[in-house]
Parts: sequence; structure tokens; C-alpha cells
Amino acid sequence: MKLAKTRIAITIAIGIVLAILVATSSGCGVINRIRSKNQLNEAAKAYREGNFVEAEQHSRRAAELDPNNKTAPMFIARTIHAQYRPGVQTPDNVAKAQEAIQAYQKILDKDPGSDEAYKAIAYLYGAIKDNDKLKQWITSRATSESTDPPKRAEAYVVLASKDWECSFQITESPTNKVTTVDQSSNKATISYRKPKDQKEFDQAQMCVKRGLGEAENAIKFDPNNESAWSYKTNLLLEASKLAEMEGQTDAKAQYQKDYEAALKRTTELSAAAEKRKEEEAARDKWEKAHPDAKAGTGPFIYRTAVTIRRRGADVPQVLLVKFADGSQETVTTQSTSSSSPVAAAASRTCFPSPTRRCAGRSPSAPRLW
Repeated sequence: MKLAKTRIAITIAIGIVLAILVATSSGCGVINRIRSKNQLNEAAKAYREGNFVEAEQHSRRAAELDPNNKTAPMFIARTIHAQYRPGVQTPDNVAKAQEAIQAYQKILDKDPGSDEAYKAIAYLYGAIKDNDKLKQWITSRATSESTDPPKRAEAYVVLASKDWECSFQITESPTNKVTTVDQSSNKATISYRKPKDQKEFDQAQMCVKRGLGEAENAIKFDPNNESAWSYKTNLLLEASKLAEMEGQTDAKAQYQKDYEAALKRTTELSAAAEKRKEEEAARDKWEKAHPDAKAGTGPFIYRTAVTIRRRGADVPQVLLVKFADGSQETVTTQSTSSSSPVAAAASRTCFPSPTRRCAGRSPSAPRLW
């Protein structure tokens, strides 16, 4: 009987000890998380004051106190990055950049979608002039099937820009670009002649060919990417110069034609981007002036759609649809059989200005941003 009581007492004692240990451990965890946040606050303060080494120390201490703190690794990377001095190619400074790259890479290992870490690494490779690793880094994102299409497009745009620069430096060299001025009209004419070094010309051709492929890939992943179309335009111009250097008149004419088409598309996208900026500015200005406005009011973009359905003979019918903002549009309906319903849809996007309100908005009309 006494043995049984002793065993019970021991069991109870062990349970109490375990409970104390768990409570203590839990309490320490909470305390450490609070201390970790305090360390990050100190790191932010030191960073703002320009004390980047001290900021790094506080950031590392925060990570030690709370290994699960998701903010600490980025603080560490940023504070190391801040210690790098752009344009200074001393071994110590380059080593600091490489240390920052490693810190950012640790972030990407846990969060592959971190744009800040990816772009910081790309910047640092470029800053220390490690062009091979920079190209590998950008290419890895461009060709990664797990990366979102718009981000792949951005990477291809960067690659295309490098290849455009490769050709541009050759074609625009004073030894290859000839400017002739007509004394009677004072009109300048520019022509291009082939470099004396064949390797130089071959390099330009290779860069243009590769760059056009990269620009096309960027457009494939993001058809309305203005930068992609811009570099396609400029690369076609480079191709035209190279064709002129070789005396290929027909090829030059075709490249010029393609250049004009690409330039037109680039101009359209640029105009659309400017319009979006104006709309955003008008929207921000209106919202600041009307902080208490109800949702759905103000200079917002919307699309009004009208759908007409009919049954009848297979005969075209032209309809005139008038919109509340004063615009109108004609649509043609065409049924495929006498018994099938057909639909004709007309839509009009209203782009308001600060002085123009769009009338007739349906409560269910979707916003297009």
C-alpha cells in the first residue's frame, strides 16, 4: 500500500515539474518574442541614423531571440547591403556586397517569391560588375516555369536591354556611324558602315538576334508590357542598321517596316500608360477632397455592357446603342439558325476627368483596375 502511494506521489511530482517546465518554456518564448521585436525597433532606429553596423547587430540578436521572426532576416540583409559603398571596387567592399547577396539568398530559400530579395541580388551583381552572374541570375528567373508570367517578362526585358546595348555601342561608334551634311540645305544624313573587324560585326548581329528573341518572349508573357515593345522597336532599328552595313537593301526595308509597326504599338502603350497616370491622379485628388464619400462614387473607370438577344430568321440586324455619357456604338447581330438565340454586345469605357463625370453607371458594373 505504501509502495503504491509512493508511486502516485512520484507521478504527481513529475507532472508538476513538467507543467512548470512547459509554463516556463512558454513564458520564455513570449518574452523572447517581445525582446526580439524590441531589438528590431533598435535596429530600425540605428538604420535611420546611419549606424548600419549597429543596426546589423540588433537585427542578428532579434533573429537569435526569435528564430521564427520573419522580419529579422530581411533586416539583416538590408543592414549588410547598406554597408556596401556603390562604385568602390576594393576587396573589402566587394566582399560586403557578396555577404549581402548571401543574406538575401537565405530569404529566397524560404520565400522564393520575395521581389525585394531578388532585385537586390540583381542590383548587387551589377554594382560589383559581375556580369556573368548577373546574366545567370536574370536568366534563371526568365526561364523559371514556377515564376509568374509578368515577372518572367520583366526578366526578359532586362536581358533584351543588355543585348540592345551590346549592338548599339557598335553601330553608334564614331568609326561606324557616318554623318554627312549637305552644305546647300544644311541637312544632315546619317549612314552606317560595316566595322573593319568582322568579329565586332558578328557580335552585334548575335546580340540583335538574341535580343529580339528575348523581347518576343517578354511580349509573350506580358503582351502589354511597354518596355518589351520599346526594346523590340529599338532592336529592329539595330537590325536595320546592320542590314545597311552589309548592303542588304531589301532586308533593311523589311526591318524598317517592322520597326514602324512596333513603334506604333509602343506609342499606343505609352499613351495608355499616361492616361492611366492621369486617371490615378484624378482619382487620388478626388478621394483626398472627399474623404467621406461613399464607396463607388467619384471619377472611377467603368465599363457599361449592353446585351441584346433575339430569335428569328438568319438575317443580319444593325442596332444603334446609345450610352448615357452621350457616346454611341453600332453592333450587328447574326443568328446561326432560326431557333438559336443570338447575342450582340456593345460596350463603352468611360474615362472621366476631374471635370467630367461618367453617367449611367450600373451598380453592378465592374471596375477595370
